[in-house]
Amino acid sequence: MSFGGSLRHAVEFSGTGLHSGESVRVRIVPNGGKGLRIGSGGRFFPLEQGIPSGDGRGSRVVFPGEPPFQVCTVEHLFAAVAGLGIGDIDMDVDGGEIPVLDGSALPFAEMLYEAREMSPAGFGSSERACLRLFAPIVVTESKGDRLIAASPAATARITYVLDYAHPLVGTSTFSFTLGDAESFLAEVAGARTFALLSEVEGLRSRGLAKGGSLENAVVVGDEGLLNPEGLRFPDEYVRHKVVDLLGDLLLLGMPLHAHVVALRAGHALHLEFVRRLRRLAATAHVGG
Repeated sequence: MSFGGSLRHAVEFSGTGLHSGESVRVRIVPNGGKGLRIGSGGRFFPLEQGIPSGDGRGSRVVFPGEPPFQVCTVEHLFAAVAGLGIGDIDMDVDGGEIPVLDGSALPFAEMLYEAREMSPAGFGSSERACLRLFAPIVVTESKGDRLIAASPAATARITYVLDYAHPLVGTSTFSFTLGDAESFLAEVAGARTFALLSEVEGLRSRGLAKGGSLENAVVVGDEGLLNPEGLRFPDEYVRHKVVDLLGDLLLLGMPLHAHVVALRAGHALHLEFVRRLRRLAATAHVGG
């Protein structure tokens, strides 16, 4: 993963917030070498300064200030930015949440891909600082049955192991090596968020998923999918988990050269891993 290009022109996305159900918008503008920033109303903050938090249904990031700035459900847009290697952009958010669009990273990625600006050495080939590991690190949840591990590697690679009790989801594994925008578009970006039908009522009782529908999520019932079009990939569920992890890793604020392996993880563990990487970056070798 490297952030080596920007955009030739601004792009804008508008739609419904997955959890708020409100109309929201994000405009992405090249910023002339100021890195990856997000904000609203002319106030922009470097991603690495944000305080991330998340649960099983999304990631949010808060930037202290007067007033503080918060934006929710950032992971799909962030995955598109990371998967394409885009840097030096301002993400101007109106509404406090990123639009869900079709529930995947693909609508973001397709427009960003068309607007990207190639660097002389090729897109995604920046000399910016990156975090290189020299020893493995592991982050686990308290019970120890969910973990994320990273080991030194010459390239950025993600391997995700999904394990659901529901028989229609089950156990599956998917690996993806970053660095090729076309492969990201074809193999990863289009995987949509998913939920079990049994979870939907609980989400809405908590004030979540107000904007959710079969147009922007795969819903799995006891007898099969509720989506008449079916899955986009036979293993779409685990591919979407790679989308989520890739998006959450963008909050590190710099490329990570490592092989990251996630087992039964989710946004909360992804973001604990980001916090661990941030602490490591403050003391470890950070190079180009």
